[in-house]
Amino acid sequence: MKINSKNLPARALALAFLGLASSALSPGTAQKITVVDMIPNSLSNEFSEQSEPNLAVDPASPSKMAASAFITNPDKPNLASIFLSTNGGLAWSLKPILPGSTSFCATSFCDVTLRFAGTSGKLYVSALTAKTNSSTQDVMTFQTNRFDDVFGNATPVLLEQRSGVVPDVPDQPYVQATTTLGGEGTEFDRVFVGVNDALPANAPQTATVDVNGNAGATPPGTTLQQHVEAAMPPASPGRDGSAIRTAFHSSGVVYAAFYSPVSDTKANIVVVRDDHWGVSVPPFSDLVGASGVSVVAGTPYSAGGTKLAKQRVGRSQISIAVDPNDPKSVWLAWGDASGPASITLHLRHSKDSGNTWSDKDLWTLGYATNPALAVNSLGQVGLLYQAIDQVGLWETRIEISGDGFATPPVPFLLSITDSSSIASGVNFIGDYLHLMTDGKDFVGVFSALNDPSPSKFPDADSLVFQRAHDNAKLYKDNNLSSSIPFSIDPFFFRVEMVSPDNDFFVRDWTDAGSHDPGLEPSTHAVFYETSDVWNRADNLSGSPATSQTPPHQDPLPGQNFAFVRVGRKAQATAGAPNVDVTPHFYYADFGVGLPYKDAGVAAPLPITFAPNQKELTLPDGQGYEWTLPEEHSSHICMGVELDTPADPFASPSLKNHVPGWPTLDTAVLYDNNKAQRNVIYPKMKAKSKSHYYALVGNAAPVTRNVCLRLDSPVSVATQLGPVSIEACGNAPMPYRPAASFCLPQMKAGEVRAVKVTIDLPQSAAGLDLPLAFTEVTQPGPSGKPRDGFAISPRGVTVEDAAVANLQLQVAVFGRLAALYGDPLAKAWKEMTEDLLDSGVTATNYVAFLERLRPYLNRLTDLVPRSTEPCAPSPYGDLDRLFGAIQSGDADTITPAHNDYLQTLDIAITLSQIAVNGPGA
Repeated sequence: MKINSKNLPARALALAFLGLASSALSPGTAQKITVVDMIPNSLSNEFSEQSEPNLAVDPASPSKMAASAFITNPDKPNLASIFLSTNGGLAWSLKPILPGSTSFCATSFCDVTLRFAGTSGKLYVSALTAKTNSSTQDVMTFQTNRFDDVFGNATPVLLEQRSGVVPDVPDQPYVQATTTLGGEGTEFDRVFVGVNDALPANAPQTATVDVNGNAGATPPGTTLQQHVEAAMPPASPGRDGSAIRTAFHSSGVVYAAFYSPVSDTKANIVVVRDDHWGVSVPPFSDLVGASGVSVVAGTPYSAGGTKLAKQRVGRSQISIAVDPNDPKSVWLAWGDASGPASITLHLRHSKDSGNTWSDKDLWTLGYATNPALAVNSLGQVGLLYQAIDQVGLWETRIEISGDGFATPPVPFLLSITDSSSIASGVNFIGDYLHLMTDGKDFVGVFSALNDPSPSKFPDADSLVFQRAHDNAKLYKDNNLSSSIPFSIDPFFFRVEMVSPDNDFFVRDWTDAGSHDPGLEPSTHAVFYETSDVWNRADNLSGSPATSQTPPHQDPLPGQNFAFVRVGRKAQATAGAPNVDVTPHFYYADFGVGLPYKDAGVAAPLPITFAPNQKELTLPDGQGYEWTLPEEHSSHICMGVELDTPADPFASPSLKNHVPGWPTLDTAVLYDNNKAQRNVIYPKMKAKSKSHYYALVGNAAPVTRNVCLRLDSPVSVATQLGPVSIEACGNAPMPYRPAASFCLPQMKAGEVRAVKVTIDLPQSAAGLDLPLAFTEVTQPGPSGKPRDGFAISPRGVTVEDAAVANLQLQVAVFGRLAALYGDPLAKAWKEMTEDLLDSGVTATNYVAFLERLRPYLNRLTDLVPRSTEPCAPSPYGDLDRLFGAIQSGDADTITPAHNDYLQTLDIAITLSQIAVNGPGA
């Protein structure tokens, strides 16, 4: 834990008052805390009350941020503004985006929250504004808008809007957004707005989640108003609590939490869940009880709110968060209040998707309000809140736990506000603040007194004030000649869990023209296609450009060389020591549901980063030399993990692990220290038809249907021409994007082969067209992704196809020789190598196969025939190869030769699995 000597006596007193104790934060501790006053320098002369801040970070470009608070922009008096940052929150500017209020909310928003979607760069803003109608009634309008380029031309696109007369109005909209990574609606922006909608048509069941499943479309998809309250609140208070908070997991699970009053002084804390992006029928009914789970029944509650040291508290203090690595792990914090003496925050945890909860508080905080929860990619839990200390000072704190609050978390004191310095107002710090994660880091916003004295921000390693100031006063301009009174400002903060110079990553995707800068989670749906781990037949990296997919070569039995490209978030300072990054390489049978094992036994050499280096690739001559056993198929998946003392990979390791098991883990998607390349790149003659195989294992301990979702876009499928899929127990079906292909009643540990037949048109030659297959928990749009593989055929000339076939023949005949000690297989393996060394033409290829023809039956007979009635058999393909050889036509022979070798190879693999089990 970081100990800061600034204001240590007051800090120690505050810890004692709140009943806190320090503890070690495992697996790491905060490296640096930055706090930034967000008011731009141009507004140095303002001293209004800017509370209830909110924050959005663009996941695909984390340096871009947006934030909100109750601020009036003097340069645009009729417009409501938000804050924007393009440098990771260190500097902020104001930008007007929508017409502001014209009555009691001045010219700003009355409530406003905002969020970027996952990959689209689009910002979603949900807000309330007020005006007086012709009958002198106060009217509140609720609307959610999309901004496609908020940093440029901030043109709003309306998603939804409704109005009501105060007090029967929508209240406190709280927006969340993401982009679907796979399955139905891939690349759709999904938006969720928790809103307390007290329009007469809804009351008293006012807890609502507005859901838009395709908010980024033109025009946007339809917003559905999903009512999540099943109980009937009594006539007094006549509505649910103001805060309806949502949290989602990338697999499509959405939670909502709210106060369900049973009287003016008591409420149930209710959680509901929807397993299909909030649009199940009926919606939010997937918990054990369709009406949700009461985490606590009859908790103290103040329907009208109450005060604590001038601050309004009591009916808005609730937060919910999901572990990005586990959709079943959900955290809930809430405040109860029936009077100042009993205002308390509570924290509980569910390990089973919200069905049951810890029966006692994991953490309890007295005299506290405004909880906000977040879970980072390491599984660390952050709890942000504001509390009053024993001398009446408001303190903003974040506490971080690395062990699920099994031991006391590590507290950090972000700010101290003296409420006696506030001239007026009953809600000066607001009803909410916000906490979220940026990979491993925690980032957030809060409102506090803008006294620039460093002692008011005790644990800030870096304190930034944009407005004119010295270390004791604020001034109206940079002349520092005329001071202004303190007021409430919004503050941005970052708790850096791993310093950027120690945050190393292997990019889990590289697309033409762009690359992943170590994002957690990945923003790439099929992250196993273009990962920065690859194999080469020689010790030459292929020198991939930064924006290009590394040039992977399918390994062959014997000597191979593994390469990886490693990034670093930031350079180290000059004079800092070099850092060794150790890559660990793994391989598995090609497919899904199969364990990874070490690639070789030699200790991997570290990649040494000098202070000024941000990206390194294992260079030519220094690839990791590994041996694929002669008995093993050359069709494999590759994996890598990076390890440094300051940035270890997160558990579980890929070693001996089946990604996606035993729980729905996202070991690669959420940890930038890991990457997989689960792709084979077969070369096939353009304008021909060939088939390939992948293995599907049932890693579950029970018999079940194992389902693959077809995840390539329509544009890929149509360019490849007709593609069919079949397996034991399945009739052939065409590859249709977003469809599911299920292998029925697979026994525990069973492995089956999936046959993929591709009819490649001439027009596909030279194109990169991977067919993606993702294992999902169940067919249809509700299926959650576990892992996947892709087959990416390369259309080539007949000569190149012949070379690829002969290389595969070396591997397959080598397997026969090694497994069965057969001298004929060894001899033909060596003769095939001789032909490859001498150069292959269509003519000598055909002649070679004519010489081989009399021996193929005997070689094929070496493989034990499967007892499974529908297991792949090479004999049908062998008959077709005999006919093709008899024709003497190389164009006919190459696809037939490929098909025979592919099926013989998979038959050998299945015979090995039958004896030794998967992964042996």
